[in-house]
Amino acid sequence: MKSTNYSVWDIAVTEFPYTDKSDFKKRPVLICSDPFIINDKITLYWVLMITSTELKGWNGDFEINNWKSAGLNTPSIVRAIKIACLDQRTLIKKIGAIEKQTQKKISEFLKVNIQS
Repeated sequence: MKSTNYSVWDIAVTEFPYTDKSDFKKRPVLICSDPFIINDKITLYWVLMITSTELKGWNGDFEINNWKSAGLNTPSIVRAIKIACLDQRTLIKKIGAIEKQTQKKISEFLKVNIQS
């Protein structure tokens, strides 16, 4: 996959494996960290789940108000309690970014819930 530099608040597409690892599903994710450069081949990012689920209202769910301009096909939320660490090589492409108002809300949520 093509190497691209991603920034915090970018929305990217990645391939998540099914539980049995028989196949992958392309899913959008929100980049929520600067890159962690491990070596010249491995760069990692923390990402947050983006979903269009109707099961909304979890603590840490944030509506993406600009979902169309963010590159998403359907109204979606960031589920900030679902955080993952992905290798940059699994990120397919950047499709957009979330708006400033939602960035601020997610940033505050992460500061409160991820303590040093």
